[in-house]
Amino acid sequence: MNILLIEDDQTLNTNISEALRAESFNVTALYDGLLAERMLKKGNYDCVIMDINLPGKDGFDLCKEFRQYNIQTPVIMLTAFSELDDKV
Repeated sequence: MNILLIEDDQTLNTNISEALRAESFNVTALYDGLLAERMLKKGNYDCVIMDINLPGKDGFDLCKEFRQYNIQTPVIMLTAFSELDDKV
């Protein structure tokens, strides 16, 4: 399974990547929303795990954009927001 991980916190990115690789997943780890945008358009991923707050382009905008291109890859959104409305 190919996973695209987009998380700008380097420690968290490394920890998640290592945990997924330990379970035999192929992980492409990125730190920036603009680079992720290019990778999503040309890559073939089974799942995307992304932070909401990213430099360059945030997770909400990324998700909206690739849905407009009819890319139906499942997305797991990460957030440090604590309000219920933010999480939903």
